[in-house]
Amino acid sequence: MVSVPATTKRLIPAGGPHILPSMFNRLLLSRFLTAAGDYAWDLAVPLVCASVFSDPLRYAALLFLLNRIGLIVLIPPVARWMDGARVRTTLRLATGIQAVAVTLAGFALTGLYETSLQTSQPDMGVEAVLFFLLLAGYIASGLGHAMMEIAIDNHWIPGLLTEAQYSAINARLRLIVLLTEASVPPVTGLWLTFAGLQMGPMIGFYGVAGFNFFTFVFEYIFLVGILNRKPEFEAVSAHRSPVAHAPPLPGMWNRWRLFARHPLALVFVASSCLWFTVLSPHSALLTVFLRVHYTLSEWTLSLFRGGAAFAGAIATFLFPVAEKRLGLTKASGVFISFQAVCLLAAAAALFYPATIPLAVCLGAIVLSRIGLYGY
Repeated sequence: MVSVPATTKRLIPAGGPHILPSMFNRLLLSRFLTAAGDYAWDLAVPLVCASVFSDPLRYAALLFLLNRIGLIVLIPPVARWMDGARVRTTLRLATGIQAVAVTLAGFALTGLYETSLQTSQPDMGVEAVLFFLLLAGYIASGLGHAMMEIAIDNHWIPGLLTEAQYSAINARLRLIVLLTEASVPPVTGLWLTFAGLQMGPMIGFYGVAGFNFFTFVFEYIFLVGILNRKPEFEAVSAHRSPVAHAPPLPGMWNRWRLFARHPLALVFVASSCLWFTVLSPHSALLTVFLRVHYTLSEWTLSLFRGGAAFAGAIATFLFPVAEKRLGLTKASGVFISFQAVCLLAAAAALFYPATIPLAVCLGAIVLSRIGLYGY
């Protein structure tokens, strides 16, 4: 867990309206830039992978699996280190990691693309080296993104804003993320389609990479501007080291045993399993599969992702209505049952492609997000 010292919550005086609106907007802009760059990147990389690997599905499955394992291993210790680190140090490190990650991934994908153009059988040794270089960049990209999210959500916002402002910015952050998730993939798909038809398949990826560098630079400028205006926040963070004073954690197996005894353990496991499926519009593996086996265009896949995000936003409006009429338990049951029905329809379309059109599969997956996000 990333803890927030209570002392930082009192850093902003009540009579400082000339600073707060600018700071409030800088934090919102920072999150918007992070989300926009990430959603564009998460669409572009799988689409390029689908065209540069000699065996796209197997390589993509291995790439995205190892990426998730790497992030699971790395994020907890990095988050603990962030608890005692200076905020400026964390900001520089996270930004630098993301910049290096985009560079590594761009170099690896360029090499894989050039390898794929060869008429002879690709050199498996060269492809393996480029694969692991891409994996390192992909893991670093996810780690840098996680560091920025942890820093902004758990240190900057609680430490710089009052309780009333904290509630307001949380609501706006959720809205920004949903709107960005719904709008950035279609724009990215339009760019990738245009660039691929007019300038070459890798130009679209380079554009997305350049846009990510743009977001890194301006996000850094916005956040450094906040630190320059509020040096007392940075001063407090320099003396913040709650981990050093916390009691030692039990061993890993003891922690798992404690978790298993918790009365809500099965609830936590079941809730986590709701997200554990390749039938997700944000699944990189599903993107590669649809691109390779069904030759769906970048534009179609981007609309698929954007539509799913829009469906998730609709759920936030539908659930309060359902809860008011049915009660919490019944409303939750309705939404989770709706998700199950939609995913079963999507799976049936994949198993019987000659009978059920692919549009049914895509539409069912999009609608399933209403059930998931509503639940």
